[in-house]
Amino acid sequence: MLINKVLLNRYQIIKELGSGGFGDTYLAKDTALPNNPFCVVKHLLPKFSSPDSFSIAKSLFEREAKMLYRLGKHDRIPSLYAHFEEEQQFYLVQDFIDGNDLTQEISGENKLSEKETIKIIENILEVLAFVHEEKVIHRDIKPDNIMRRKKDGQLVLIDFGAVKEIGALTVNSQGETSLTLAIGTPGYMPNEQANGKPKLASDIFALGMIGIQALTGLRPHLIRENPQTGELLWQDYATVSHDFADFLNKMVKDNWKERYQSASEALKDLKVIISGNIVTKINTKINKLMPQFFWPKIIGGLSIVALVIFIVNQTVEMIDSSKRKAPDKVKVTNNQSQTQTQGTKFQSQANWRSQSGKTILPELDSICHGENEINSAQTVFNSPPYKGDLFFKSGKSKGCQPGDIIKGNFDLSQNSYHCKGDITVTWKEGNKANIQWEITNSADYICPITTRHWAIETYPVKK
Repeated sequence: MLINKVLLNRYQIIKELGSGGFGDTYLAKDTALPNNPFCVVKHLLPKFSSPDSFSIAKSLFEREAKMLYRLGKHDRIPSLYAHFEEEQQFYLVQDFIDGNDLTQEISGENKLSEKETIKIIENILEVLAFVHEEKVIHRDIKPDNIMRRKKDGQLVLIDFGAVKEIGALTVNSQGETSLTLAIGTPGYMPNEQANGKPKLASDIFALGMIGIQALTGLRPHLIRENPQTGELLWQDYATVSHDFADFLNKMVKDNWKERYQSASEALKDLKVIISGNIVTKINTKINKLMPQFFWPKIIGGLSIVALVIFIVNQTVEMIDSSKRKAPDKVKVTNNQSQTQTQGTKFQSQANWRSQSGKTILPELDSICHGENEINSAQTVFNSPPYKGDLFFKSGKSKGCQPGDIIKGNFDLSQNSYHCKGDITVTWKEGNKANIQWEITNSADYICPITTRHWAIETYPVKK
């Protein structure tokens, strides 16, 4: 036990957080920093039979520590602050995540809704996609190793299996290494991993099991298998859509080659489920109707057809005074742009059309002359179009100049769908603007998109 011991003349051990075959984990204070912030110290216990074997183990320790430093750059993976060796004992110092692990949310017979479960799976896949891009396998994904961070509610992935591998390592006098225990947790660990051959798809299996546990309230060992196929029999215990059930079943296929091969691949399919396949249907329909239009590429290299933008018809000659005062209105008739002076207020309206001709956004320049709200916006990424409001938080009053940035938000709805988000307009040379949109309510799964943000270039075209 290391309680009250100070390591490296800096890290004072406070209490034990956990213990296992690979070593011990402690809560500590960093006495070298102001306010002595908490950190986590992992004490690893590999076994050596000779001085040469210690050298081999230390080399492996250095290699895995570099990997943890690299992964710690992600906001939802604990940062590695230090790694060192004292008296032939290995130590890692990591960021302390203040919060509760996922067992607090899916323990016992508590069942989560499909919406809640999808959000958990989506959030972890986002982190795991980064891990897999670094060619790293976590190897011990389970509810205990997913923390709900108290300060922002984000899910954080902790306790990578590579650390446990160091602690479970045995090196003999010939320099041969072996593990004293398997890395992983029964129920979440697929067959290939139990046999010592983990794949990226092994992490997918573990996360799929968490999803099934969340929906059914059953721990993995209580879920029956089909004796002939080895497939899990769980859907009778859950309220789940056909698409999401198929998604989870693919994640937990007995044969790793039949699963998603990486987190990015799984995340892509999950986004389609979240969007309800609407984008695919719209893409097919609009390609038939308007094949001459070029649709811009969306962030991430994906091409999403007919994703946005707004057609505004801001004004009418008379409007309900509870929404807007009549003197502030400008009427556009016969496709001609009009302006109006009201006291010190000046409005100017023009139709803004994207370079491809796909998107029309009337009245955009009115926000450069004191008008913050456009209350008849619509987009064309569904049929019929979405309708709603635009509100700009920092409207100008004397016109827009190149470099000016105006931010606002939008609130659009159509039938059962409802999309909210942020909008940023950046003015450029030559009467050109860049418009960026970002969905902010995607957690509600009621906005039929497969990407949360996109951008277009537009030019003013007066009619």
